[in-house]
This record gives sequence, C-alpha cells and structure tokens, in this order.
Amino acid sequence: MIRQISRRERARVRRSTNARFKAATHSESWIQSKRNVLILVVAMMTVTLSPISHLGVAAAEPLELSGILWSPCPEDPTADCAMVETEFDYNLPGSGTVELSVKRYRATGLSTERIGVLVYNPGGPGLSAVDALSGFAYAVGEDVASKFDLVAVDPRGVGGSMPIKCTPETFHPTMSFSVMPTNATQLHEQVAVLDPWLRSKCSNSEADLDHMGTIDAARDIDRVRQALGESQINFYGVSYGSLLGIIYATMYPNQVRAMVFDSAINPDSFSVETSSQTLWNRMGAHKAAYNAFWAAMERCEQLGTEMCFMSDVLRASYLHLINYLERSPLFIEGYGWYDLSAFQSTAVSLMNGFDGQGISDYSILFELIVALAEIASTQEGIDNDSFSVERLDLSDRLMIVNSTTCIDAAWPRTIEELQIDAASAESEAPGFGYYWTSMGSACVGWPDTSSGNVGSILAKGKIATPLLVLVNEHDPITDGVSAQHAADVSTESVVVTVKDSWGHAVIGRSKCADDANTEFLLRLTPPEVTTCAPDAPLFGMGDDTTEPVSLDLAVVATTARLDLGQLPEAALTLSLADETESWSEIAVDNEVIMAHGVLYGSAVPFLPDTDTSNATVLAELDLPITVPLADKSPVTTQISAPADVQVAGGTYWSWVWQIRRSDQSPATAVRLASDVTTTLGSSESSGIAPMQLVVTGEQPSRFQARGIAPTADVTISLADGTVQWLPATDGSPAAVTVVGTYYGGSDSTFVLSDNPPQGLVPLGTVSAQVTLPTSGNAPVTLPVRADFTVPTAQYGVWVWSLNRSAQTEAAAFVLASDASDSFGRPDATSVTPMSLSVHFQTIAAQVTTLPGQTLKLCGKVWLEQAPGDLWLHRWGDTTLVPVNVNGAVYQADGAQTPKLALGPNDRPLRTFELSFTAAGSNQAQTVCYETTDGQAGVYGFQFGVDRNEQPQELRGYLYSDSQTWLWATGGSTVVRTALPASGTTVDARAAVTAMLLVAAGAFACGAAGRIRHRPRRPVT
Repeated sequence: MIRQISRRERARVRRSTNARFKAATHSESWIQSKRNVLILVVAMMTVTLSPISHLGVAAAEPLELSGILWSPCPEDPTADCAMVETEFDYNLPGSGTVELSVKRYRATGLSTERIGVLVYNPGGPGLSAVDALSGFAYAVGEDVASKFDLVAVDPRGVGGSMPIKCTPETFHPTMSFSVMPTNATQLHEQVAVLDPWLRSKCSNSEADLDHMGTIDAARDIDRVRQALGESQINFYGVSYGSLLGIIYATMYPNQVRAMVFDSAINPDSFSVETSSQTLWNRMGAHKAAYNAFWAAMERCEQLGTEMCFMSDVLRASYLHLINYLERSPLFIEGYGWYDLSAFQSTAVSLMNGFDGQGISDYSILFELIVALAEIASTQEGIDNDSFSVERLDLSDRLMIVNSTTCIDAAWPRTIEELQIDAASAESEAPGFGYYWTSMGSACVGWPDTSSGNVGSILAKGKIATPLLVLVNEHDPITDGVSAQHAADVSTESVVVTVKDSWGHAVIGRSKCADDANTEFLLRLTPPEVTTCAPDAPLFGMGDDTTEPVSLDLAVVATTARLDLGQLPEAALTLSLADETESWSEIAVDNEVIMAHGVLYGSAVPFLPDTDTSNATVLAELDLPITVPLADKSPVTTQISAPADVQVAGGTYWSWVWQIRRSDQSPATAVRLASDVTTTLGSSESSGIAPMQLVVTGEQPSRFQARGIAPTADVTISLADGTVQWLPATDGSPAAVTVVGTYYGGSDSTFVLSDNPPQGLVPLGTVSAQVTLPTSGNAPVTLPVRADFTVPTAQYGVWVWSLNRSAQTEAAAFVLASDASDSFGRPDATSVTPMSLSVHFQTIAAQVTTLPGQTLKLCGKVWLEQAPGDLWLHRWGDTTLVPVNVNGAVYQADGAQTPKLALGPNDRPLRTFELSFTAAGSNQAQTVCYETTDGQAGVYGFQFGVDRNEQPQELRGYLYSDSQTWLWATGGSTVVRTALPASGTTVDARAAVTAMLLVAAGAFACGAAGRIRHRPRRPVT
C-alpha cells in the first residue's frame, strides 16, 4: 500500500508564494489540474531547451551595418531583427538563395569597451536561437551584454529561417502509444507506420530537408559574420549547439576568438562512418538519463521527509507505477488515458528542465510519480492491446531533429539493427533505452547523406580556439565524459563541472560557473576553479531564491609541541562567510551545528596536508556548536583532547576540524554550500604557520664577458599573507638553503621564458644558506658569486630554487612549499623589453577614374613606445636595435564605405618592408601606392610589428606583436569620383576623420586612428 502524503507534510516544503503545487492533495482532481503541465512537458521532449526566462536587454537605435538592414523586432523593440540572404546550396553557387532570420542585442556599454560579437545557439537541434536570445541575454549577465553584441541566427528549417511546416492531408495515423515507443513492438510500429507517414507529410515543406545539416548551418553563420563586418566571432553553444561550434571553428579557424560549450555533446559520436547504433545511444544519452534519475531518487531518500517529503514512499511508488503502466494505461479524470510512453517522455522533459524551472523540476516529477501511483492503486487496469491512445502531434519538431541528425551522423541501416540497439540500450538503462533509440528511428533508410556527414570535418584534428566547457554533474543527456571529449577538440580548453547539480544546461544555475563564463569571455582568462556548486540544492528550496550559505572554520593553538602528560588545547572558531547576514539564514535545528575533529600526533614535525606517514590519530571528537540565530557573530569554543588520551613528551600535534553537511540535520545540510575544513598543518591547527617564501635572483645583466664569474643578489621574502618570519621548531633562527644554476652558452639567443631556452646549458651550480630573522617581515638579501667563470662572451641567466626537501628537518617544517624564481623574468635583469605601437596616418589621395590616369595614395608610418620605455641598443656597443615593420595596401572588394574587418576577397595591391631604429612621429616614413588603373572604391593600409619577422637575436627585445587595424583606422580612404584633371592633390585627412565616425562604435580608435596595445608587465 502506498502511504498517503498529507497536506501538512507537503506544505512544509512550500517556501515561497509561487510554489508550483499549492495546497494540493494527491487525488484525481489534483492530477486534472496538472493537465496542461503534462501536455507541455510531453511535447517538449527534444534534446535541449535552455531553462532561462525571456527578458530583454536594452539596445541602441537600429543601425544598418555592412550589408544588413536592421529594424526593430516586432515583438521586442529593444532588439534588432533582419533577414540575411545566403546560398541555398554552397556546393552549387547560383542554385538559389535562403533567407536566414537574425536577431541582435547591441552591446549596452561604451563603444570603446566593446569586444565584439557573441553568437548564441541553444541546441536542439532545431531550437529557434532568435526566440531564445532574450532569455540568454538576461542569463549571461550585464558584464557580457555590455561588451558584446549578442546575435542569434535561426538555423535552416527553424523559426524564421525557411521553417519546416508539415501540412498533412490526412489526420495522424492511429498508434498504440502516445509519444515515444517503450518496447520492441511499439518501436517496429513507429518505423513501419509513423516514420514513413512523417516523411511523406513533410516532403512538401518550405524547407529543403537535404540542406539542414550542421555543415550548412556553420556556413550560414559565417555568411552572417561577413554581413556583420566582423573579422571574428565569439560563440556560446548549448548541447547540440556545441557541435555547431566545433564544426564552425574547424572550418573557419581564424574567425573565432573564443567558444563556450554548455552541456556539450560528445563529438566522437559523429566521427564514425558506419554504425549499428543510433546517434543518441552512441552519445550515451540513455545511460546519462538513467544515472541522473536514480541519483536524484537516492538523494531524496537520503534527505528524508523533512526536505523531500515523499522520500519514504518514492521508490515503492515508482516501481508500482511502472509495473502498472507496463500492463495498462491509467485513466485520469479530465485528462484521459495516460500510458507508459507519456510518463517516460514526461520524466525526460522534467529531468532536463524543460518547464524552465531548472533543478527543482525533480520535485514536480517525484510528486507526480507518487500521485500517479496512488491513482494506479485505485484502478484495476485494462488490456494494453484493447485500446489506442491519443498521440501528440510532434511532426514538425521531430522532422527538424531528424533532418539534422540523419544528415550529420551514421545510423543503423536496417530495422533489425535498430531493434538490437534498442534492446541493448534498454538493458543498460531501463526506462530510457527505447525512448532515446526511437528519437532517431526515422533515420533508418534515410537517403544517403554522406556529403553532409560531419565526420570528415572532425577528422581534421584539434583547433587552437580558447574553449570553456560547462557541465552539470548529473546532466540527464550529456555527462562529464561528453564534456571532456568536447574539450579535447581544442588545444586550449578547460572543463568546469557544477557538482551536485541536475538538469540540462548550466547557465543561470551556478553563480560560480556564470562568473567563470564571464571572465573567460571578457578576458580569455581560464577559470581558477574546475568545480562549482549550484545556487540551489536539488530539494527543499522550492522557489526560494536564497543562496546556499558558506562557513569559515579556524583553530588557534597555543603550542606545537607537548611536554610529557600535557594535553593539546586550542580555540575553534566558526563564522559566516560570503554575505550571509545572520545565522538564521541557515535552518539550524536547535541552534546547533555539528563539528568533527581529528587529533594527529607525531614524534617529528609533519604537515598532514602533504604527509601523514609519520602521524597517528590520537583522538576524534564530535562537537556541537551552539550558534546565535539573531546575528552573525563568530562563535569560539575551547577544545581539548579527552583525558584518557596518552601523549608522550615531545609530541608534535595538529587538530583537523570539519563542518560536514552529512553530519547536520537535513534542514541545515541543504542550506550549506559545501563542507569546510581547517587547513592541515597551518597555524590554525598546529601553532606554527608555515611560511610562503619568494626567492629572487637579481643580476646585473644577461650578457657576460669571457672569464667573468657570474654574480647575483639572492633575495628571500615573505608572500601570501605571512606576516612575520618564524623560528625553527626548537626556537632557533631558521636557516634555509637556496640553490642556483647558471645557464649560458649562446652568443645570440635572447629569450624571455619561464623555462631554460633551447641552446643554453647549465654551466654550474652554487648553494647559499640564508639565516632568516626571528621577527619582522623585511626581505633578506644575500650576495652570491659563482666559483666558476664563463668560457666565452655569452648570454646567460640564473635560475634559483628553494626546495623543502633540501632543508634540515627543523627548517623544512616552517616552509609551506617550494619556491623558484621565474627564468628570464625581465624584472630580474637590466634589460626591459620594448612595448611598441604602430601608427599610420593618411596624408594625401590623388585620384582619377579616367583611363590611363593616376590613382595615388600616401601615408606616414611610425612607431611609438609605451610611456617610460627606452629604445634599446645592441649589447657591447651603442647601436640602436632595428625593428622591422611590414605592411600592405588593400582594396576592399565591392565596398563603398570603410569596413571593420578584412574580407576574404579583399586583395593586397602592394607590400611594404620598413625598418626603424627609434620611435616617435619625427621618425615617420612615407609610403605611397600609385597606379594608372585606379578606380572608385575603398582602400586601406595595414602595418604591423611581428616578433617572428625580426632577426633571431633581437626577438627578445619586444614584448609582443603590434599592428594597426585595417579599414577602421586613419589608413582607410574612400575614392568615389574622378577629379577634374590628373595631378590634383586632395588632402584626405578631413574626409578620413568623417569616415571614422562610421567605425567609432566598434573599435577604440586613437587620435591617429589606431588601437594602442600595452602588454601587462611582470610583477615582482
């Protein structure tokens, strides 16, 4: 018998006014009230839907830019909408055109801070990016929205881009199941009846089903990029959108600045040429769903009825319901027949988060399971073969999914292979195998689409685009394995996993992950963390938006080593972290938080965070800490070892304390963001704070004369919050040993690197012992002179290290870690590399379009140093270092106004090679382009300093490359009409200034029409 859940029990978890189930009872009338929810979640059973609300972001006035005629979107005037025309068949130019629906939110910040374009695709395949863009704009945050134009392109066959519209002349064929097959008989019925009818029904659609693959979608995005006038895009793809990002970056590697994949699919699933498995089963979607479902059920049971009120009846209810639905459908008053097919689709939809509520959808699913099980207990059931259910018409949606995936990937070729695959998947993931197998059943017998298969694109190898991959730990479609495989497509990638998080799509579910995404997009900064916590736990929060609470834990001890019979004593302090206002924000039962402590002891100094081989556990304590609910004051508790603990004299000891969620009441555990532990071996647990040191080997120069012994000043300083020097464990001043290796052997190599450069060899090693002070925090410097000499005049460098393993036992204990200087750091040498900017200014344009007469464009090129930089000279003399500058003059293909990027058809007319030995406008060199074949058009110059274009021995003198911006700078000139006679000179500066106003919204142009680049200097 299934236990009845009372109204009072359910009310305890309704923590906000908009709770999804208000004052409900588990009755047939309650099920009737959920009819619309059931229809919604059953219908939305495709691969992904981003669980974010549709809220707009303010945008500037619409602007026609480089081939796109923008206008306010009819249903969202804050956004711009347009149609972009592109090739119907890229392999057959001139075969016709397709119009793509495009939407844009312009960057809301200053134009000088704009980074570029962020293209969003919500996955599916086949979800409308245009419709989802407003929700993405809200979820991605103002920091990103202020610096990027957010752009969405509806893929072919979707939304406003030649959408699939299946218009049958007959009604849907009667089937024995409502949504997706649940057994072998129903799967055969789908392949034999439904799939042929579906193909026939949609054959007259406006969309061409053979041109809806991901390769065409990638080409369409690049067509939009060109129309936008952008040299590069940034890309955010959810689920199947990650494949689109991979294909685009592989086909157009130079057109992508950065990519973010949210809940990425496994691209290896598309790499096979033939397969007897369906795509979804190769991806492991069935197993991901099964694992997520049972992990959530086990979590509910662990929390108990206080936080997951149906926990004690959930498993029995589920087994009872499945057993019933396998024999008979349920009849629900006001809804009709509800079969196993509808339940499985409902479960998948809610697990994915398709109602837009995110991880709390499991509460809806589990309450529904209990309610349906109770209804099943009141009905006798009927023969499954004696009736038919009303099938939902998902024709358009299914055909979009099929038209993309059947083209992209390999599929079983026969119904027999499909049946075997389905049976295998169902055995691996009961309840989900037939569902995911049948998602692609229409691909069996699909016409040959080898020309559109993405496997050949993926086989081209890794890309170099910076990539961030976000994944929920319990994603019911794409798991952590898929995320890692997606990350492996790039040589510069990182995966961030949101632990303890359920549902499909990460964005908006974890502030930690959202912050990582923001930093990555704005600065291309790899996240400092690879794991994050969700903003809300799986159960117990309802619609409560209060964030989980973090705690801090510290232990202060009075001694590190004990006398005979002495027991260790310490003070344990528990405090609130983050922005928590008071302890009352934690649902603390009886105002108590449980702490767990372990007392370690050893005859020798030890650091338990790295080595406990010499330590033993002396005692363990469970300590209840009473907290004041009225305020946020820290709570300090005195602790000591139990009286029966036997401690020998001279014992080193350390307390390790933890606040573990598993030790708390369910109400408190669900509100704690994570476990918290004291830092092993720190002053908080042992009385001795290991020092974090920095070792720096200062030297007079990198170049040494023959027969000279290298010298250096070695400096040891405190870092990372260490406030004073510490004595050794016996109270004497600690003495540490630093080791220096001198690398040399080259008379030409000058390298800035954190590793010994190729061509240099170690010439000798010296050791120096530094006695540390016992008070204060001033650095200690020790002059060092090598006992060897340099055999020939050469470049060289010291590499210094301080290793704990090379110290005495007493000194090693006070060191937190090893320390090394950075090889070749410019702040450790007398040579400071130059930071240069390239300037270009148009000075004159002489033009005519009459046959045989002259077009002449001239400009000035010069270099500028960053403030404080000096032009460097060669070692050993006063000759200034020459810097080579390369450039070219271009004509823009078909353009009539200044452009923002170099297009694929823009051609260089002439190249220039210049050399400078000093910076400043007074060192400018004039360059000209002259031709008698001149014609109206847009012309621009581009100049750059490339370290690889310098002589080998000079490359280390430059911080970085630097170049002017083509078309968006003062180097752009528009020539439109003939002049009265040849030889007339036109001062183009005023005209260029006016034209730059067109580009001012996209780039931070300086007074001379360039972008300054100042690399970040190393920090001492």
